[in-house]
Formats: sequence, structure tokens, C-alpha cells
Amino acid sequence: MDLEQERQQRIAKALERFSRFDASWAEMFRVYVLDGMYTRNILDQRTRELCAVAALTVLDRPPQLKDHIKGALRNGASIQEVIEAILQTSIYGGFPTALGALTHLEAVLEELGLQLPAEG
Repeated sequence: MDLEQERQQRIAKALERFSRFDASWAEMFRVYVLDGMYTRNILDQRTRELCAVAALTVLDRPPQLKDHIKGALRNGASIQEVIEAILQTSIYGGFPTALGALTHLEAVLEELGLQLPAEG
């Protein structure tokens, strides 16, 4: 299964799960996030995903961070760009938060069978 198929399945499962709590809230989420903010044409999807990686790093939200790391890679960001987005957050979220995000990045790369780029 490719990353886009995995994303579509994750979204469908999440909306189904959210609907069990409150169907109208799940619909608001779908309309505002999926059909609203994610479809604006000001930022390309690669940039949007890198912004999400930075925000979720500072907020320390590992499950969503992992999803958006995959999204950034799926939409053309390099591993080095994802690393840089995380490193930049150390200014705002502190070193412990950035270190945690790098650990989550390692887990995603292992899951996807990817390796860190050679330093240089």
C-alpha cells in the first residue's frame, strides 16, 4: 500500500471514529480541515505539511506528527527538509521537544524503510 492509500484509509477511519463521539463535530472537522484549510491554494501541500510538522513538534503531538512527517515525505519534502523543520522548532519549543520529534522521525523512517541522509 502506498502512502496516499494509507492516508485515505487513516482519514476514513478517523472520521468514522470521530462520528461515534459526535457526527456533527466530525462533519465540521471534515468541512473545515479536509475540505477547507487543506484545499487552500496559497501554500503547496509540501509546504503545508512542513508547517504541520513544525507545529506538531512544538505541541508535542506524536501520533499526528508521525502522520504529517509521512505527508511531508509523500508530498515531496526531503528527509533533510523535515529534519530542518524539526530543528527550527527548538527555538520555540525547546531542545527536549525537538529531540522527541527526531525520535519520532526515526520511527517513521524505519517504518517506511528509509534511512537518514549522509551528513554533508
